[in-house]
Amino acid sequence: MNTKTLIEIIENLNDLEQEGKIAETLQEELQNAELSLVDRAIIDAYLLQQDGKIAEAIEKWRSLANITEGLDNDLASHAWLSIGSLLSEGDQKEDAFSAYDKALHLKPDSAGVYNNRGATKALLEQYADAISDYDEALQLNSEYADAYYNRGWAKNELKQYEPAIADYDETIRLNPEYADAYYNRGIAKGELKQYESAIADYDEAIRLNPEYGDAYYNRGGAKNEIYHHETAISDFDEALRLKPDFAEAYTNRGIAKYNLGQYEAAIPDFDETIRLKPDDADAYSNRGFAKSQINQLEEALADCNEAIRLDPTLAVAYNRRGITKIRLQQHEAAIEDFDETIRLDPEYNFGYANRGYVKNQLGQHESAIADYDEAIRLKPDYANVYTYRGIAKEKLEQREAAKSDYEEAIKRFDELIRINPGSASDYHSRGWTKDKLGQYEAAITDYDEALRLNPDRATTYHNRGYTKDNLKQYEAAIADYSEAIRLNPNYATAYHNRGVTKGNIAQHEAAIADYNEALELDLSAVTYYARGYAKAQLGQYESAIVDYDEAIRLKTPNDALAYTNRGLAKRLLGQYEAAIEDFDEAIGIKPDYVSAYNNRGYIKEKLGQSEEAIAAYEKAIINSDGLIEREPGNSTAYNNRGYAKEKLGQPEAAIVDYDEAIRLNPDSANPYSNRGWAKNTLGQYESALADCNEAIRLKSDYAGAYKNRGVAKTGLGRIHEAKADYHTALELLEQVRDEPLKTEVEELLQELENAEK
Repeated sequence: MNTKTLIEIIENLNDLEQEGKIAETLQEELQNAELSLVDRAIIDAYLLQQDGKIAEAIEKWRSLANITEGLDNDLASHAWLSIGSLLSEGDQKEDAFSAYDKALHLKPDSAGVYNNRGATKALLEQYADAISDYDEALQLNSEYADAYYNRGWAKNELKQYEPAIADYDETIRLNPEYADAYYNRGIAKGELKQYESAIADYDEAIRLNPEYGDAYYNRGGAKNEIYHHETAISDFDEALRLKPDFAEAYTNRGIAKYNLGQYEAAIPDFDETIRLKPDDADAYSNRGFAKSQINQLEEALADCNEAIRLDPTLAVAYNRRGITKIRLQQHEAAIEDFDETIRLDPEYNFGYANRGYVKNQLGQHESAIADYDEAIRLKPDYANVYTYRGIAKEKLEQREAAKSDYEEAIKRFDELIRINPGSASDYHSRGWTKDKLGQYEAAITDYDEALRLNPDRATTYHNRGYTKDNLKQYEAAIADYSEAIRLNPNYATAYHNRGVTKGNIAQHEAAIADYNEALELDLSAVTYYARGYAKAQLGQYESAIVDYDEAIRLKTPNDALAYTNRGLAKRLLGQYEAAIEDFDEAIGIKPDYVSAYNNRGYIKEKLGQSEEAIAAYEKAIINSDGLIEREPGNSTAYNNRGYAKEKLGQPEAAIVDYDEAIRLNPDSANPYSNRGWAKNTLGQYESALADCNEAIRLKSDYAGAYKNRGVAKTGLGRIHEAKADYHTALELLEQVRDEPLKTEVEELLQELENAEK
């Protein structure tokens, strides 16, 4: 074996699979008596470095360089190159440059020296200088695959991803079996969001090296980005099989599980990350976020606190703690966390979006819109924020502006889905936005597709149930809510909304059971209000008032409605003065609240305060006029205005309003019953009877409609039938405990019985 052959062997030592064979060959060669002293020194130096005796190997190479300089400058240059490479692998990287310079002085056209010097500069993060050395190496040897690879790596570090990809392309052209080149090209493509192409590169890296743990890990990360979470988990599993202490793989596997709604399964992965890296603030933040999703709120809060203790500058931890505080009904404290999120990272769009959400919940709609504006400025394609901003505008009765935001959100979702048709999340969110526009059938189509792509997402079943409720498909809605609860037994909102739907089909006891479950999971003002309403439907007014009290204490987003319904419960219990206080409070919160004025007028009338009653009814009409002008399709507004006009002795005008209420919502029993009463006052008993029949058809337990029908039948001389209706009304009123109406029916029945004597 000659000296040149030995050098060629050493220059190819990057082929790790051959190292053992090379060492064996060199050991055999040492037995060759004809081996020159120079060749023996080369072999000794190599074997020393293979045995980890780096300092001795460097001295051996240094001696060889000194001996051969002037006699064989190529060999001397190679010796200094070897010294530089060994120094760069340790803590003497700066010293390595002197060795490289000596190598280049002896052999200025050595592409290998430029390449290795560039690699050392890259290790010192001197990427621009490293690229200059790689350029020089490639000018000397345009077929130098390693130099293309190394230059691509340096460009990656400088975020020059497209030029890096070009270098990796060239590396692969020269060496199609270069697994690391595929791997790093995948990284560059991932940074450019070319995830599908990145995955193809990781596939090839793994084909060439099936034990390439980092390639499995990165492929899993790319799959996470395109919502292929199940197959991402498989890749993280494989990465962990190959590297059991791979903390980042545990983290990303946990994130994949989280994205699939597998919150409980995600937590052990974050636990493992924390075991491996006890000071990893992100791991605590991630675990806290997962715990918050299964309503382990205090534990979630503790994890977020620990994340912040470990890293007080971690904006995402403040953001997640704020989300947890929302769930704990600590809205003001949540806003403080979002403030801190934004202070730490003014470009963090989620901080603005979440702060806007809380403000919206607190009724601070204009301030919420300002936050949503900023979130959109930072990320104009943030489709969900357009939807949330639309909700805030709708609360301010800016309906056209809200509609515009919903439509813009849908356009954004359309584009996201065009780019990534496998995104269950985008179909889900587009469906939710279509629901806001009243496009219920189209919303369900989107939810169906979201569930086809991800059948385990509880929130999609929940939202589809909500939309079906809007379509009055109550049984189907309940089935969807039940599936959401099966997938996530701690889903408080699903219990709440299932209760609402059950209430819509008069299953009030079952509704209360669902509200109880929801309140076990989340002490929500809205759920206290809903449970109070259900109890009121069952005549449990005292208990209903307790729930309304709690809803008001917790500040339900619709306080005016809570005060009004509490006032109504008190009215039905004959607590008139206390009821008036609640109606006044409702009017103070919402000065145009027609229902509160009508109820106030009713009580004033009962108390014989006719002037105040008239004033209340007149206010109801004025505010109804304004509401109808803003919302000409609001059937409730017409019904309420009709009621006020009727109370003011304007039955003909009232009937006109009831007509419009029925045209807009022909499935509502209340305006039929009210129109029947107005016709009774005009002596139009046949027509009144028809209206009351329709009201009862729509709502068979409607005591007021039976009372009104009894009056119509009395006017038609059908006394026996009238008495039967009054008795039915009284039976129903026993259940709902409407004492004033019960007294009125009893008086009507007594009049008939007195007339028969």
